[in-house]
Amino acid sequence: MQNHFIREGRNKPSNQRRKATRAPKWESWWVDYSHFISRHRGLGHESFRSAKFYVRDFLSWRFHNGQARWDQVSVRDIRAYAQHCARRLKPRSANRALSVLRGFLRFVQMRGLCPPALAQAVPRVASFGQSVQPEVLSARQRRSLLAAFAHNSPNACRDHAMALCMVDLGLRAIEIVRLRLADIDWERKILSVPATKTGRGRQLPLPLHVASALRTYVSGRPDTSCGQLFVGHHFRRGQPISTSAVRSAMRSAYRRCGLPEKWSGTHRLRHTFATRLFARGADLKHIADLLGHQSVSTTNIYAQVDLNGLRALAQPWPV
Repeated sequence: MQNHFIREGRNKPSNQRRKATRAPKWESWWVDYSHFISRHRGLGHESFRSAKFYVRDFLSWRFHNGQARWDQVSVRDIRAYAQHCARRLKPRSANRALSVLRGFLRFVQMRGLCPPALAQAVPRVASFGQSVQPEVLSARQRRSLLAAFAHNSPNACRDHAMALCMVDLGLRAIEIVRLRLADIDWERKILSVPATKTGRGRQLPLPLHVASALRTYVSGRPDTSCGQLFVGHHFRRGQPISTSAVRSAMRSAYRRCGLPEKWSGTHRLRHTFATRLFARGADLKHIADLLGHQSVSTTNIYAQVDLNGLRALAQPWPV
């Protein structure tokens, strides 16, 4: 009986109970920016989540729980936050946070509440001795990866077609997810890639081997009214797949062909595509157009130099 009254007392409201934490007064900025990047930036799930996290981190750091007073934010504040990021994050993560901040400040500027100088003042964190370029697949690793799909089921044919679209066409995982059946022009051998991060789509020539893989997949694709090209075959049958499903399929293929255990993402396939083009003599502007980059400087990160190939060109120093 005593325990009954104790439990009952716990269920009753009490003035001593901790009150629910109130939302900070700047939260509307975080919500509005989240809606903006969701609708207009076409970010993948992980990029969207990290953008929301870092914007919230900056707003909390600068304004605590108060109103976002942009007239009180100075260039000195921006540099202080950059130092704050550099102290607690690795250089690559710190630069990611600062890149998000730069985009957010442009959003605030677009609303006429802060000058361009704030976004321009966001620095980069030095990463001396650290490579910012991800590892890419060698020619042998690329062949091993593509051979890791058994082609003995519609699901395997789907994953093989997705891998080809990323490693031989340079598509992002989010672009794979958003592709529609109507985006393939079988007669002209053209693939129309939907707009995502850059705000505009692009058209890519469809190589014969990629077109053949897509035809094989489509022939075994589940009957569904879904317009998306790649759909589920077992779980969520006939429904659009997610970016996490794309990453999971590629991670499984990495394991099957013996690629390094630490490899898990899909973006290295896009980097591999750009690096192969660069090694074959394609200029950066052409590669940027194929990748959907608006700036060639972004493509510089993707098009890596084959150092082993350069060593063969090195000549002994004359004596």
